[in-house]
Amino acid sequence: KASELTTEASERVFIDDDLLRKCPGIDKLRADTREKLKTYLQTQLLKAHLNDAWKSQNQSRAVEVINLKRQHYEAQQKLSETIAEEKRAFISLKDSMQSEQLARRRKEDEANELQKTVDKLQSEFEQRWSGQIKMIDANTRCLFKMNDKMAVLTDWFGNLDSILEMNVLQAGSQYDTVDQLQKKLRQYTVAIDGLRMKSAGK
Repeated sequence: KASELTTEASERVFIDDDLLRKCPGIDKLRADTREKLKTYLQTQLLKAHLNDAWKSQNQSRAVEVINLKRQHYEAQQKLSETIAEEKRAFISLKDSMQSEQLARRRKEDEANELQKTVDKLQSEFEQRWSGQIKMIDANTRCLFKMNDKMAVLTDWFGNLDSILEMNVLQAGSQYDTVDQLQKKLRQYTVAIDGLRMKSAGK
C-alpha cells in the first residue's frame, strides 16, 4: 500500500522545466545545479504530499478505530444487558421452580396428613363397629338363651298347672317380668306346700 501511495504521489506531484523557470534567479544557475534543485524540490514536494496523504489516512484510520471501538463497546454493552436479562430470567425461573416444589411438597404433606387422619378415623370406626357387632352378637345370644329358658320355664309352669289343677300360667307369660314370674312361682310353692301338708296329715 505504501509503494502504491508513493507511485501515485510521484505521478501527481511533478516539477517540470516550465514550473522551474518561474522560480526567481533560476536562469542564473548552471544546468546541473538546476537539475539538482529540480530533484530536491521534487523530493520535498513529494514528502509534503506524502505527509499530507499519510496524515489524512491516519485520521481516517483513527476515525475507523474509534468507530470500531464504539461498535465493540456497544456490542459489549448489549451482550452484558442480554446476559443480565438472561440471568434475571434464570433466577426468576429458579424461584418459580422452588416455589412450585415447596407448594407441591406442602400439598403432599397435607395429603399425607389427611390420609393419616382418614386411616385413623377408619380404624376407630372399624374398632367401634366391631365392638358394636360383638356386643349385638352377645346380646342376641343372651336373648336367645333367655328365650330358651323362658320357653322351658313356661312349659314347666304349664305342667305344674296341669298337675296342681291350677291356672297360674296365662297367655303372654313369655313376656312376664321377673317380679311376675316370682309371684307365679310363689303361687306354685304355696300350692305344693299345701299338698305336702295334706299328705303329711294323712
